[in-house]
Order: sequence, then structure tokens, then C-alpha cells
Amino acid sequence: MARLDRGLTDAAFRLWIEKEVPTTLLGPILTCIPNDPCALDVQLRKGGVLQVYHGNTSLLRIKTGKSGELLQLDFGSYESEVAKLDSKLRGRWRIDEAEDLSRQLCRVLPTLAACVGRSYYQNRKEGFWENQLAYTHGRGWRADKEWLVIDRQAVVGFDSGAELNDTVGPIVGRHAAALESLIDRQPRRWAKPKAVGNELDLLAVNHRGEILCIELKHASNSEGVYCGPFQAAVYRDTFHAVAESIVPDLDRLVRQKVVLGLLPPMALGLMPFVKLPVVRGVLAVVGNQSREVQRRLRLCLDSCEYVEYWQLDD
Repeated sequence: MARLDRGLTDAAFRLWIEKEVPTTLLGPILTCIPNDPCALDVQLRKGGVLQVYHGNTSLLRIKTGKSGELLQLDFGSYESEVAKLDSKLRGRWRIDEAEDLSRQLCRVLPTLAACVGRSYYQNRKEGFWENQLAYTHGRGWRADKEWLVIDRQAVVGFDSGAELNDTVGPIVGRHAAALESLIDRQPRRWAKPKAVGNELDLLAVNHRGEILCIELKHASNSEGVYCGPFQAAVYRDTFHAVAESIVPDLDRLVRQKVVLGLLPPMALGLMPFVKLPVVRGVLAVVGNQSREVQRRLRLCLDSCEYVEYWQLDD
């Protein structure tokens, strides 16, 4: 059975509310870079993990476990850098120490964000815009905005590799073949077909109760732009195939994120789905493209099963 496995266990969620962790830990982390409210984005992940993104790099994973009583910090490839910044920032904390942990993280995270490679955020490309949209259409969402981001790097889980292959394999094969056929018909081969990953850039819902699978590209990445419609179509068809199974997971995810302060309370107005939702594929491109790139993109959109195209201002 398919699932969108995100969030805390019920026991951990109740404990976090009781201990006021959203106020003592998450709130300060999200605002610890005051001159840039989009710089850090916190998302719920499989197995009760909270992941702190700075663009398209993960600065920190906070593992909560089943009970939520212990917090395990994982800075991944930034462990050595964190040790230089604060040698006393230990890896394991009790939930009752959340306020002290918050103070230490708020000292470390801004410096850590400032020293990571420019390509993750400071270059204002895809990672930067994922953070921007996860804030403006997520934590900072207002009801007058058409769509709400409820997850990023969204992954559909399956009970077995066989179920994954049976569900997703034919979808990927069909759209990959369509892209390959288009490229082969061109006088000059202007793109290399790109393998579709298993992480959707932005998963959103709108006021009509529809699921939006948004593939985000920057105009400077022309080959990525050409492949974008086919990638969006793969995610759309995948989420359509599993929509009935994951609708309860989406509702649970939004409700947890609202209580934890990761989405505004008004987001609950879009939940729960009153019927099996329509799933739409969207290619969103940030920045201006040359006329030739626009011409080629139009060929891709015309050759792909219907995918919406959004142009976002840089």
C-alpha cells in the first residue's frame, strides 16, 4: 500500500504539545536569521524527523523517535563545521532541555548557513526558490493565495520494491520514451533525457481541493527546463495512482504542521479532502528564458501529456 510517511508519532506529537516544543524550539529556529525569514525551512520527515533546509542542502535533522522524549541531532556533512562553531553542542537532548537546545541552535545555525556553498542558496537558483515558496506559500501562506505548499522533496512510500516498480515503473517508462522521441526528432540534439528522481520539489493543494505536483526549475538550467514537463507528468501520474491511499496522510501532515507552527492555522480550511482529489502537474520556472529556450520548452509541453506551465518572476 502506498503512503506519504511524514510526521511525528501520535505519542511524540502529544508530548511535544504538552512540553510546548513548538514555542520553545521550533519557533526560535525558524526566526533565528531575522533579516531573511526564508533562509531556514523546517519540514517533517519519515520516522519522526524534523529536517532543517537551507536551500537545497540539509543543515540539520532532529530525530525524535517513537516517544518524542529524546532528541538526536544529525548535522550530516556539517558535523565537523558545527564542532568548530560550538564544541559543547552535544548530539542527544531530553525534551525537557528543548529551550536550552534552542538557544544553542540559534547561535550555530545562522553561522552554518552563511558558510555553506553558494550553490545551495545564495546563488538565488532552485534551492533558494524552494525555500522562498515553502515560506510564502507555506508557513507565511494567506487564504488569498491560490495554493498552499504542504511538503517539499515529497516521496511516496510503498510496502515493497515490487509494488514501487509495478506502480511507478510504467509511468516513468511512458514519459521517458516521450521525451526521448521528441529529442530524437530534432535536427540537433539539444537535451539529454534526465532520469526522474523520486522526490517531488513541491507538493501543494489549492482552494478547489486539488493536489498540485510542482516541479521547480531556474531558467538558467535550460536542460532541466526541457525535462521539467515530463518530470511533472511522472509525479502527477504517480500521485494520481496513489491518491486514495495518501489522502489521510496529507490531512494528518497538515494538522501536525499547523500545531507545530510550520503552517498557519487557516491552512486547516483546505482540509480534509471532501472527495478524491484531482491531481495536476505543474512546471514552474523562475527567471527569463531566451526565445530559443522558450521555443524548445513549448515543444516539450506540447509533446507531454498535459502539464501546466507557470512563469515566476526572479
